[in-house]
Amino acid sequence: MYTLENNLKIKLAFNESNFPHLLGLHKFKIVSKYRKQSDIIEAIKNKSLNIKNLKSSEANVLINIKDRLGYFPCLNFLLNNVEKVVEFDSTKCIPTKLDATFLLNTSKISVSIYLAIKSIKNNEYNCVPVSFFCR
Repeated sequence: MYTLENNLKIKLAFNESNFPHLLGLHKFKIVSKYRKQSDIIEAIKNKSLNIKNLKSSEANVLINIKDRLGYFPCLNFLLNNVEKVVEFDSTKCIPTKLDATFLLNTSKISVSIYLAIKSIKNNEYNCVPVSFFCR
């Protein structure tokens, strides 16, 4: 739970199915053959989907998500050390595909990492993660 300056509280819910998207795996054509997020997770667990086959199929995509992969282990650190919660307005960031309500941020490591979260069920303060990136 995160409290904003105006004392409103944001509740963040994680699900295992968020994992592939946060890593950027949805960007690979080879991953599109999996119908469900749970199928992607299963393929990772049984080692039929790994960095080696992602690199051999689409090295250019892998280059674009290397920061996500490299800093993903810092996600827990971010969640426990949020310095800023920014209300995100996509109309002020054109062009963007990011569909988020808030950005959680910390710069307490060598880079600034962000978790984009989106409100669900028309309740502005119950959120799920939608993207993870570094700057």
